[in-house]
Amino acid sequence: MHGVAIMNHKLLKGIRKINNKLLDFSYKHKHTYVLGKPNGIMIEPYSNCNYNCPLCPSGLRILKRNKVKMTFEEFKRNLGLLRYTTEYITLFHFGEPLLNNELSKMIEYCNKYNISTQISTNGMLLTEERAKELINAGLDRIIFSIDTYNAEIYPRYRVNGDFNVVVENIKKMVEMKNKMNSSIIIVAQYMLMNENEDMSKMKEHGNSLGVDEVLIKTVGIGNSIENYEEAKKFLPKNASLSRYEKDTTKAKLNKYKCEYVWKRMVVCSDSTCLPCCRDQRVDYVLGTCDNRTNLSKIWNNKKYREFRRKTLEDIKSINMCDRCPEVLKYELDPWVDKKDQKNCEKFKL
Repeated sequence: MHGVAIMNHKLLKGIRKINNKLLDFSYKHKHTYVLGKPNGIMIEPYSNCNYNCPLCPSGLRILKRNKVKMTFEEFKRNLGLLRYTTEYITLFHFGEPLLNNELSKMIEYCNKYNISTQISTNGMLLTEERAKELINAGLDRIIFSIDTYNAEIYPRYRVNGDFNVVVENIKKMVEMKNKMNSSIIIVAQYMLMNENEDMSKMKEHGNSLGVDEVLIKTVGIGNSIENYEEAKKFLPKNASLSRYEKDTTKAKLNKYKCEYVWKRMVVCSDSTCLPCCRDQRVDYVLGTCDNRTNLSKIWNNKKYREFRRKTLEDIKSINMCDRCPEVLKYELDPWVDKKDQKNCEKFKL
């Protein structure tokens, strides 16, 4: 059996059950000092990427923070005692996680404490050896962001990538899973965008690769993109497949109450802590982990409590929130089908 001993597993399950009740209570009653600890964390192994995607701050090389790799020792230090309360960790943000050669150590460490893990990758750098390494480490879920079934459309968004290489690497991962009799979930993720709007072909293509899930997302325009009108060319022509209204890329925030900042955290590769993955411009740094400060200490610090209060009182003034898919069309993003939603529920990052 992977992970902790059976007795410890039961103890962790009990601790996390109580923690989730505390999180629900704090969120329901709008306590800015949250009684529980985050049950999900997005941790970025590396902020750099081998692609130049046109709607990504890393791809556009406009990321306003240091492009560093998080070391395994920093990962352990940052997580600290949250290893006992955290249920799932998503090991990606804006960089390519496979560029960090200590990624498998991070996954193995999470597995030791029965923390579910997933990564999202463009798939270009996956080798047979790396696939085996990830499975042996105990990775629960891997998402391949292939975006399209059309090799000609692929380089428009996945700049510097090779569609055929990615396809072969996905097949390689499927083959390794079967060879090792692994339970890892392999996902092919597609993006609804201009001239890439046929969901039936996306599902057909994904199924032909032998993956466990086909995930279809809407394309988003984050707050790091200054020229919104130029970026709109990537939006699908079929308005029903877009997360935005026809004439705007902004959401209606009148009655929305954000849950993210009460239950989850985002940690960049330079150990800075952000309230949400939508903060592409790094406008809201809530703390930085170092040898004296870990995530547990940051979780309820003054900045975090003030930010939670701001989401309750004046969420419209927070620039990253008006293009959030949870506010816009959550039924489309990130899951189109109920089956996908059920399979992804423990990774709500």
